[in-house]
Amino acid sequence: MSPSARSPAIAFALVIVVAVALYRCGHRPPAAPPEMLGTWTLNVAKSHWTGSIRPSKSETHMYQVKDGHLHITTDRVTADGRTIHSEWIGMFDGKDYPNAGEGQTLALTLIDDLTYDFVAKTNGEVSSTTRVVVSADGKTKTGATTAKTFSSTKVYDRQ
Repeated sequence: MSPSARSPAIAFALVIVVAVALYRCGHRPPAAPPEMLGTWTLNVAKSHWTGSIRPSKSETHMYQVKDGHLHITTDRVTADGRTIHSEWIGMFDGKDYPNAGEGQTLALTLIDDLTYDFVAKTNGEVSSTTRVVVSADGKTKTGATTAKTFSSTKVYDRQ
């Protein structure tokens, strides 16, 4: 290969090396794709629960980005009428962040703009895993949860 033919190849390789270095040094996972942001209300009629868990009477999630982090606020009324308020602040980086109000940590991993997984831990042990998918039209999200003693599929409508 002549020196003039190698120059574009060398330049391309250099661009790749620099891009990978920048990615590894300064890459931060997105706070949240726009498709996930907003307020979501549980559609009890379309949701299903099995095992030891009892259905919520109502549940609302608010997804916001603040200071480069995803904030999820949840307000729930349990089957026996108790109200639970929780707040989670973190990122889609697979790391555990406390879920204030629930006594657990959540670790979220972004799969694509419409899908993410989260792992809930209690006292450092995995208590449940969930895959959340936002519909292509952005009007609903579905969370399929599996735990040792229950499973659920919760459907939420965008408000």
